[in-house]
Amino acid sequence: MPLCAYQTAIPQSETRVDNGFITQYLYDAPADAVKVYLYGLMQCQSGQGPADFDGFARALHLDADAVKQAFAHWESMGLCHVGENAVSYLPIPKREMTGTDYPLSAFNQEIRAIFAPRTVSPGDFRRIYDWMDVYGIAENAIPLLIRYGRERMKGAEGRSVSAQISYINKIAASWSGDGVLSVLKAEGWIKKQELIQAGIHTLMRAMGMHRNPTQAEWDLFRGWLDKGFTVNAMTKAAERLTGSYTPSFKRLDDILTELYERGIVDEADIKLENKGIRASAKGAAAMMAALGVESPSPTAGQRDAYEGFLAMGFAHELILSAARSAREEGRSSTAGIKGVLMRWQQANAFTMEAAEAAEGEYRELREFTTGLFEKMGLSRRPNPGELGQVSIQLKDWAMEPAALSFAAESARGAKYPYRYYGAVVSAWHKAGITTEAGARAQEAQKPHSEEKKKVNRALDYEQRTYAPDEFDDLFITGAPEEEA
Repeated sequence: MPLCAYQTAIPQSETRVDNGFITQYLYDAPADAVKVYLYGLMQCQSGQGPADFDGFARALHLDADAVKQAFAHWESMGLCHVGENAVSYLPIPKREMTGTDYPLSAFNQEIRAIFAPRTVSPGDFRRIYDWMDVYGIAENAIPLLIRYGRERMKGAEGRSVSAQISYINKIAASWSGDGVLSVLKAEGWIKKQELIQAGIHTLMRAMGMHRNPTQAEWDLFRGWLDKGFTVNAMTKAAERLTGSYTPSFKRLDDILTELYERGIVDEADIKLENKGIRASAKGAAAMMAALGVESPSPTAGQRDAYEGFLAMGFAHELILSAARSAREEGRSSTAGIKGVLMRWQQANAFTMEAAEAAEGEYRELREFTTGLFEKMGLSRRPNPGELGQVSIQLKDWAMEPAALSFAAESARGAKYPYRYYGAVVSAWHKAGITTEAGARAQEAQKPHSEEKKKVNRALDYEQRTYAPDEFDDLFITGAPEEEA
């Protein structure tokens, strides 16, 4: 059975051409389309000829795609119906010379021209019509949609028309959802996409990322645009990612989110922010150098610490001085600097002169306490907490330095000298003793051989004392030992 036949079989002894075809459709039909129609018409009337598109095409010295494209043309005109393996000829419909009986004729021709030399099948056309009928996209916007989609699709030229239309269908759905239905809106949307495409690559190059963006990066980028950031503003914010950070969209998102929450989205405002950060970084680097830590690119934590010290009311030079003091104390960290500044804050020392005076007092306290430790037999340096306790004993309790020295000497040889010292001084304070003489008088009342007992730091109370011979009757002793 041949490829072509009448939908309703009519026996014919010769090939007859309807005058309607000649007068209404011949004048503007493509040449190959006329050859294909007439050869198919002969098959319909004779019942003979090749039964597939390939054989049909060979008979006309055409390729199969050209034959399919020709039949698609006649199908669009309403002269036939093209199936998967058969073509059914239809009665010639009346066609007005204006073409109003088939308003999509010119549209179909334009669509075919876009996909040429590939053939647009009736099924493909039905999907394209859905973009107008279902999605509501204007007819004159469809060619823009198709051209844009084919440009965006990788390897579109090597893909089938159906595959291309499947890809473009996703864009059509997006247009429908975004209200991009007219030519004007379509042109604006495409221009915006081109700017976005150029913008994200500009940003990535500024960040040292020479590759195509991932979908996650696209989503972040569009989100930043929606928040009001321009590409230039993003690029300015990305300058903060230099140094110890590895540039990434995730880190940039943290920065932009923080800026957005503070109402900063303009390039000029971000530039001012960066200037402040650079000044902060420079100050933090000088602070760490004074601390003995060479850090040409201070960390975010070090920058934050420096800004925090400024917020406490200390000038840059005071912060550097505090760093040098912390270094002398062996505390080479921002926590050490903070400890020094908190001392000065308590002393209301916010000028260099006042800070030097406060630091002089602290050095005296440290030297005095170190001397106490030496009297106790301790070789380590006192920690800040111990220095604070001695300061309380001297200032708040009004203890004489000589009394504290006597207590330190008394603690020498104890299992825990500093605990013993603390318990002794606490007992004197409760007894109202502040002088060395009073302390010696208090100690003179105790038996000389009294053993130094372990002092529990958590138990700050006076322990009961016993005479040396109080428990003699409880033990059996041998010969007395000789004194060393």
